[in-house]
Amino acid sequence: MTFSIFALDHAPARAPKKRDPYVFETLAEWKASPFYRPAPKPRARRLWSREEELLVADRYPTETPVRDIAPVVGRTIGAIRAKARKLGFFRPKKGLDKNLLLTPPPPAAFRANPDLVG
Repeated sequence: MTFSIFALDHAPARAPKKRDPYVFETLAEWKASPFYRPAPKPRARRLWSREEELLVADRYPTETPVRDIAPVVGRTIGAIRAKARKLGFFRPKKGLDKNLLLTPPPPAAFRANPDLVG
């Protein structure tokens, strides 16, 4: 078997090196790539002051709409509701529940003898 020096000239050309998909030349390329995930934003939490809690305790159990309480306290509607629930306050009943609270119980005679009812 003999080799010729001309055989090297006819060798197929090598394909160019593939670019590493994880290496980006600019920040814009990196951010435009599907691999980019922005860092999560830090969640700043503001503690409740005693005055804010007292405002919620004073106004939440009344008929005042929560959307009117929120700007006074400087919190969102959801934050007001969550804090009131945590403090143990509830909104006044309305609709059918309110009517049931206002309906007097049946007279003692009806309670003693249920056959007389209805």
